[in-house]
Parts: sequence; C-alpha cells; structure tokens
Amino acid sequence: MKCNILKKRLRKSNAILETVFNKDQRNFMIYNTQKGTSWSADTITKALKLYVACGQKGYEEVRRQNLPYPSIRTLQHRIQGLKFKPGIFEDIFHLLKIKIQMFNSEEKHAVLLIDEINQT
Repeated sequence: MKCNILKKRLRKSNAILETVFNKDQRNFMIYNTQKGTSWSADTITKALKLYVACGQKGYEEVRRQNLPYPSIRTLQHRIQGLKFKPGIFEDIFHLLKIKIQMFNSEEKHAVLLIDEINQT
C-alpha cells in the first residue's frame, strides 16, 4: 500500500514538473549536468525571454538558484548564427512588450531604434 501511495506522489510530482520544465531541463535536474546533450529550442526560447525580462544580473541570479537554464554564453552562441530576412521581425515586439512591462507603471515609455543594414 505504501508503494502505491509513493507511486501516486511521484506521478503527481512528475506531472507538475512537466508543466513547468521541458524534458532537457528535467534531465538537467536529475543528472545535474547537460554534457552530451543540447538544450532544446523551447528551452533556449524560454531562457531568452527570461534574459530579456530580467537582464543579465537577474538571469545570473536565476541560474545561481540552480534552476535549469543554459548559460549566457550558450544563449549568445545559439543566437549569433541567426539570419534575419528583410522586413519587420514580428517576434521581437513580444520581447519588447515583456521588457516594457517591467518598467514602473507610471513610466511606460520606450524607444525603438531601427537601423538599416546594407547587404552587399
């Protein structure tokens, strides 16, 4: 009977973890290492959103609390090869919205600076 109770608790705990963390994050918590595997695109996306919302110091604090997120260098490495097509990159507006929401409610002003890139 105790075994069944423990199995139920374990299933419930796993279900809760699955709603919060991706599989690679759960594996990181279990094995305490990411060696030999890559962070998933979903985890990288979550980490980038967190980094944009919290800034470098906040993101580093999250990682110091042993939450399973990639290093800042890993994030930089993953985004350095991104290719952007000409036009408006709609996804960036979602990240900007998150950043603006972090401002004081009385001071919700932001500037969007757009630079043209000449491809030769």
